[in-house]
Amino acid sequence: MGNSSVHRQARANQMAAPTNGNDILQILGDDKDRNWPIYRTGQAPDDGVTVATVLFDLNQGHATIWTDNPKESAPVLLFRL
Repeated sequence: MGNSSVHRQARANQMAAPTNGNDILQILGDDKDRNWPIYRTGQAPDDGVTVATVLFDLNQGHATIWTDNPKESAPVLLFRL
């Protein structure tokens, strides 16, 4: 496992287990670890970038897509499954 994965997993382990979609988005959008955030922006030393975040809600039958940090932005697309 690479340095980024180790840091990202450690950060996720510090957070409460998600109980709903919003909790999941808070984890996926987390940037508290400035060097190796879960939501990646390509800022050194991490050259990875999160291109999109998708939340699938199988109970409601839809998927929601964000192209920016889902903690801080509105979704760009909602589609029925």
